[in-house]
Amino acid sequence: MNPLVGDGSRGWRLARIRNVLVISVLATVMSLAAATAAVSDVFRDDRQSSQQTAEQSAQPLVQEPRGETSRSSTSRDTAAAESTPDDTPSFSSAPPVTNSQQSVPLPPQGEPPVAGGVVAPTPEPRGQAPIGLRIPGIGVDAGVQWVGVDETGNMMVPSNYDDVAWYEPGPRPGERGNAVINGHFDSTTGPAVFWDLGQLQPGDEVIVRTHGDQELRFIVTAIESYKTEEAPLTRIFGPTSKRNLNLITCDGTFLQDIRQYDRRLVVYTVLAEGQTVQPEG
Repeated sequence: MNPLVGDGSRGWRLARIRNVLVISVLATVMSLAAATAAVSDVFRDDRQSSQQTAEQSAQPLVQEPRGETSRSSTSRDTAAAESTPDDTPSFSSAPPVTNSQQSVPLPPQGEPPVAGGVVAPTPEPRGQAPIGLRIPGIGVDAGVQWVGVDETGNMMVPSNYDDVAWYEPGPRPGERGNAVINGHFDSTTGPAVFWDLGQLQPGDEVIVRTHGDQELRFIVTAIESYKTEEAPLTRIFGPTSKRNLNLITCDGTFLQDIRQYDRRLVVYTVLAEGQTVQPEG
């Protein structure tokens, strides 16, 4: 008998054993594959959990609701505008003037901030207050009174017909900004100090004498006549980087029922080149 083949019953038993072994091997392989997949899922879940933890730790602990910053800024701006006093004078009733304060990046210590984060230059010392006004071209030589606004919000006028009045809450002549001086056009008996103001021409001189006895020369740049209610208050009284002096008087037709003229004459002037403004004191 060939020992390699054996008899029939023995061959059948060997075949059965081989089949059992094959099935066992296949079951083992499938179990290993399932275990490998499970391990991969565990590692993948661990990586995702680590990434989520890292992302959460990178976020701030407390976040403002969307849109909260803009609403708060608007509320602060509105409150600042409502709390800002309106001291802009008018010829009749001035429209309200408001200023909004905005937070800006702080500059290095010791340097004042201005809107937009730009560092402002060191403030200039105050100029000297005016005490006299001369306009050689029309023969004006007048004293200067200092005035503010009356109970209706209008710039006050001189207490007599020979002097002029400087708007004291605004810039002093020679300082940056729009300094304003007004004067009467006429009186119940005849012409007043600014009767001939409309005769001035661009290039004419206006001379202001200060409290320190300095004379500041201004040059006429424009002469305009406006309906009283249409006078451009911002151009006349508003801020500017130039050193302006604006002269105001009545113009137009006298309205008997309200005892006022219906127009205002404004002479715009600017400080002459080469002038040095002496500081106060």
